[in-house]
Amino acid sequence: MSKQNHFLVFWGAVFGCIVTFIGFIVLAGLVPPSSPNSSIADVISLYENNLFGIRSGMVLMLLGVSFLLPFISLISSHMHRMEGANPILAPTQLICGTVALLALFIPPIIWSIAAFRLDRDPQITMMLHDAGWIFLVFPAAPAIVQNLSIGLAVLSDGGSPPIFPRWVGFLNFWVAFLFIPAGLIVYFKTGAFAWNGILAFWVPFTAFSIWLTILFLFMYKSIQAMPDTYSQVISNK
Repeated sequence: MSKQNHFLVFWGAVFGCIVTFIGFIVLAGLVPPSSPNSSIADVISLYENNLFGIRSGMVLMLLGVSFLLPFISLISSHMHRMEGANPILAPTQLICGTVALLALFIPPIIWSIAAFRLDRDPQITMMLHDAGWIFLVFPAAPAIVQNLSIGLAVLSDGGSPPIFPRWVGFLNFWVAFLFIPAGLIVYFKTGAFAWNGILAFWVPFTAFSIWLTILFLFMYKSIQAMPDTYSQVISNK
């Protein structure tokens, strides 16, 4: 694959992040998250007061997340360069990263269903609202394995210079650790481990944002350092 295609995927992912942010936070207004302890009346009011924003935000969120899918392949491509022949961590990241993105892809569909009919039984809307948030926050395990795979690949890179600095590998381990509390939200409706709590949502959300920003930075540098085309790589051997 040419360097231009790598950059195309990279800038597509940047576009996807911006569109997802606009849809999820600006239009839908779902951040800060509602409390799991909210009453049915509060949840129905949330949809009634911003019905168009939620519907439009979910459309943009689905579009934005779709542009992040090729970025998972791009990460694995560069991990393959770190591992060399017979890579195992790169395909592991590819699988786990794709599954992890389902946590961003499915909730907009669920919340769109909740917003589609507000004349139904409010209990059903409440259930759909809960399902969207649990699906977004709860499945942290694939993301944890994804980060561990990236961290191990970075630390196993024997190239000189390495594709990513070693501290990026340790950063991935730390982010994986910070994702753990998100897997406990099914036990709590209030406090730090609820889906709107500091440990279950805000810390992982902040860690993910920092991780993605740093990954974008070094991925850009890695693409810049690549030969212009694959044929150039062959001709140089």
